[in-house]
Amino acid sequence: MNDRLNGILGMARRAGRLIAGFDATVDAVKAGRAQLVLLAADLSPKTEKELRFAAEDAVPLLSVGLTKEEIGHAAGFGKPVGVVTTEDKGFAAAIIKAADCRNKEDAV
Repeated sequence: MNDRLNGILGMARRAGRLIAGFDATVDAVKAGRAQLVLLAADLSPKTEKELRFAAEDAVPLLSVGLTKEEIGHAAGFGKPVGVVTTEDKGFAAAIIKAADCRNKEDAV
């Protein structure tokens, strides 16, 4: 799973359809651009709670089991990243599938 997920994150970044960071994610959610929010496994509970509040069930949130270091490396950011968001429905679907979720309801 990790290799496939890493590949998808890298492609989304190169395509310019991946946003990193808490503030950028909240802005994308509020603007209606966010399709899926990925949470690192080692994200603080407070940050996760704030993101869940900001998303208001409008956008699925998915913890993919990767650490901040792993997400940052896979997406090519060169630094740890605890939250990434995709603005593309196709990438969102591919990430959910790679994470073995059957549908968006599983990604909450």
